[in-house]
Amino acid sequence: MSIVTDLIDIISQGNDLQRKYIKKIFQLLTTSELQEFEKYIEYCQLEGKNLEYLADAYNILNRSALKEQIYFKKKNKYRYSSLLEVESFAQRDPQFFEKYMYGLSLSIFLWQQHIKIRRFFVDILPRVAIGNYIEIGPGHGYFLIKAMQICSYKYYEGIDISQTNADLTKKIIESKIWGKYSNYNIVTGDFTSIQRRARYDAVVLGEVLEHVENPTLLLNQISSISNNGAFIYISTCINSPMIDHIHLFRKIDDVETLFKENDLKIEKRMIAPYDEKTVDECYREQLPINVAYQLSVCKSRPSNL
Repeated sequence: MSIVTDLIDIISQGNDLQRKYIKKIFQLLTTSELQEFEKYIEYCQLEGKNLEYLADAYNILNRSALKEQIYFKKKNKYRYSSLLEVESFAQRDPQFFEKYMYGLSLSIFLWQQHIKIRRFFVDILPRVAIGNYIEIGPGHGYFLIKAMQICSYKYYEGIDISQTNADLTKKIIESKIWGKYSNYNIVTGDFTSIQRRARYDAVVLGEVLEHVENPTLLLNQISSISNNGAFIYISTCINSPMIDHIHLFRKIDDVETLFKENDLKIEKRMIAPYDEKTVDECYREQLPINVAYQLSVCKSRPSNL
């Protein structure tokens, strides 16, 4: 896996802390995960992003995360609380946000909590499936392309409020590295402001709730567009300050109460506290906790016509 080790070597240059952390993470990855990591790096290189660019992107992500963690512990709140504030920042520095997104995509192989989320998602994806699949906020596109690779849904849709993210998702599908697909559509838009008649047999919302001003509205719409028996996947985070996070969940119960209030039943859950900490230690020390769920709709509704 020379391309992976080459990237890690560049990331670790002059950074003993990252070198030690990534060495530990590297030992956790399976052979198939290392192969998948290598494939993703090769895809990025085809898009013109060399190893130096990717290493810089990953280090930018980490520096930004540390900066926001310091702010959070000092102020006891996230830096921004509205989409307008985040959009204004992104418009001032679009190159930062592009690298930030590539750094996030690498984190699914290099951050322990994100590795657990990726494994949980892949493990619970339905292998035998029918109907239509939608991902709200596909971001870098990796989770959507994995679903297209693993599942057998008739049609796949992705909608992202960010044009940059929608373009990244289109590119990863169009690369054909993970297979050739034509049964999909990626659009830019605000999911909560679009009136929908269609219902779906799979609804995926990965790391989006913390980016919206009104999670209740989003969850209510997810409940309303999901067919009976639909596969629903949602992940988010607790006390996890990042430059584009605006909704602060302080406890796991905050998230799970919202599910209940919007007719969503938890079928499976995955809780990933920061590093080797317990949930209670994370609460006390205001450290991030990642949570992921497989859900179903509680209330039955007429079949979609």
